[in-house]
Amino acid sequence: MWKPLTPLLTGLSLLLTIPALASARPGQALLVKTLKAAETDKATVTVEIRGQLRDDPSEILRPFGVHWYLNAGGQQYYLELGGARELEALAAKLSGRTLVATGRLEVHRSWMIVRVSSLTAVAETIEERVYEGGSANSWQTENTIFALKSGDRRPMVEHIRALLGEDLKAGQHTVRVEGSRLIVRTSARNHERIREFLELAARIPGPVR
Repeated sequence: MWKPLTPLLTGLSLLLTIPALASARPGQALLVKTLKAAETDKATVTVEIRGQLRDDPSEILRPFGVHWYLNAGGQQYYLELGGARELEALAAKLSGRTLVATGRLEVHRSWMIVRVSSLTAVAETIEERVYEGGSANSWQTENTIFALKSGDRRPMVEHIRALLGEDLKAGQHTVRVEGSRLIVRTSARNHERIREFLELAARIPGPVR
């Protein structure tokens, strides 16, 4: 993890040798230009940061009113998109995906702010996972406990298909039922969403209707 450095001499430039992006650990900021002297509580450097894109809509006061951030190695790097509509639209589309953000990193006290020049989505790894049900029709029945408690009588497999949405329509992702097993081929990000949904379905409160 790169940590802010304070140059001793104003105007001093220090050229840093860095590893290639492909060999970097998640959250490692790759210094691709020159470290420059700045104010005593702020350093500026051009970086490429790889991490999961998330949205923080809270009203906590932050420089530039930023709310999109990359979660990388336990550090939040907030993205200042400069009001660029194309970058805002791309961020909204890619929320939750792993991205590489390129731009100027500015350290404002405890805030890591990246003035973004480009956002690039990292290709997601597609993998197949098996989810076990309690019976041969557990995924396709309209009478699961979740359906009865929530009032949403769609079979569980339809909920999973709805979670995948456009990804499923793209044809690279598949959902099929084999007996008591639900077999899903999709990205790790979507598998995490499925896991969270199934945990919710198992503990949803409310009376059986």
